[in-house]
Amino acid sequence: MLETISRDYSNLSRQLAKIAVFIEKNHESLGLCKIKDIAERCDVQPSAVIRFAHRFGFDGFSDMQAIFKARLSRKVALETPYQDRIREVLNTRQGAFGCGEIIRQSTQRSAEELLALGSEPNLKEIEAVVARLVASEKIWIAGMRRTYPVASYLTYALQHVRSNAVQVTNTGGMYRSQIRCMQKEDVLILFSYEPYAEETLDIARFAAERGAAIVAVTDSQMGPYAQLADYLLLIREQPVFGFRSLVSSMALAHAIFVTFAYRAELAGEGRV
Repeated sequence: MLETISRDYSNLSRQLAKIAVFIEKNHESLGLCKIKDIAERCDVQPSAVIRFAHRFGFDGFSDMQAIFKARLSRKVALETPYQDRIREVLNTRQGAFGCGEIIRQSTQRSAEELLALGSEPNLKEIEAVVARLVASEKIWIAGMRRTYPVASYLTYALQHVRSNAVQVTNTGGMYRSQIRCMQKEDVLILFSYEPYAEETLDIARFAAERGAAIVAVTDSQMGPYAQLADYLLLIREQPVFGFRSLVSSMALAHAIFVTFAYRAELAGEGRV
């Protein structure tokens, strides 16, 4: 929705443009706002907020706000401490979980996500990404917090084919020093899902300033990487028993590596 608003911004009336700017700056908390609060902050009438919603295809303000409420709910859920997530799941059912039930549901959900990962749009984007990697001067790989293992694996794998793969870590808070020699011939591959690590966003912004190609493996076409990335690979991991796995992310990293290994070998033989 934010992307759509951005595209149409120049065509909006003065009042609707004010609302658009407010939504862009306050979308994290918009799910909690009342229509009169938005109207007062934008110095417009509540009817203008309703017109704004209609302009973008919604029946009314509540219909539009539902998108932001859903996003806020997901963010709160993802930031809930692990112990609280476990208690919340236990409170919704009677009895303990059996190992078999956990494995069955986890593997079933992972299988569904893997099928979505292999969709035609994703396959075309992966092909384009690999072609860019083969031609790159250096490959930078970033993933903080939960996605750190995926970034580590992809770096490990790529280094067995090319020595130009480097993982950007935050050891000692030194990630800015690590990437200071990044240049436009390079490629940055990043893994980042909601709630997005600020360090990864900072690395992406720096890469954009340097003109390096950005491959964002993320969970939203309208998230913070939509405008920054040259290539967008979508992973939609749903929590099972309160937790998300890294199965799809690892599968994607493996697919990128294997495809790259073959393409790089063929390029060396002049048979791309």
